[in-house]
Amino acid sequence: MGGSLGTAGSSGPDNRPAGQRRWLPSITAGVAVAWEKLRGLWGKPQATPQASLTYELYTQDSVLVKRATCSLSATGEAEWQQLQQGFRAREGGYVQVYLANASATNAWFDDLQAEVFPVLTQQENHYDPFGQNLPEIELTSATDRKEQYTGQEKVDEFGLSLADYNPQYYDFQLGCFQGIDADVASYISQSPYNYCLNNSVGHADPDGKNPRYLV
Repeated sequence: MGGSLGTAGSSGPDNRPAGQRRWLPSITAGVAVAWEKLRGLWGKPQATPQASLTYELYTQDSVLVKRATCSLSATGEAEWQQLQQGFRAREGGYVQVYLANASATNAWFDDLQAEVFPVLTQQENHYDPFGQNLPEIELTSATDRKEQYTGQEKVDEFGLSLADYNPQYYDFQLGCFQGIDADVASYISQSPYNYCLNNSVGHADPDGKNPRYLV
């Protein structure tokens, strides 16, 4: 039975073993694979080997976050192929990369590389239609910028969820202002505390003065 099996890990310098190093913002692992096309007694070629490159992401507490495998393609008969997997790290932990051939057809792995690429994104915020943060899909940093939804300063001390529109505050959870709109006379059919005419999907109000139609 021919094949190859190996492990490799890559990240910033630390004292962890090679297979358990911290993973950084963006990592890719790649390897070149070739296989031997043999013919049996009746001249039939053997099946493509079950050769693959796999990576596993773990948290610092060794909890599996994600696992992905890239397998050898059946179209690349007796030729070198490049297997590559990549991911974007969103928290501290480590990555484990390994190669395997689970078949009797010979396959050779060469030039295994695990690389780290810096990501320029320092902060990425996502919101619901009324500006409430969606932390599950956000990318934050130690220096959290407060100028977020519509560019206004976020006020989150003491459990608050507000935006400072000066002079009034906007409440993300209620979807309305805490103070009366300065131009309330122009919208007598609406509540004086309304935000985007109660339709933040079809309107925008970047300065808290007059909503603008989007659609």
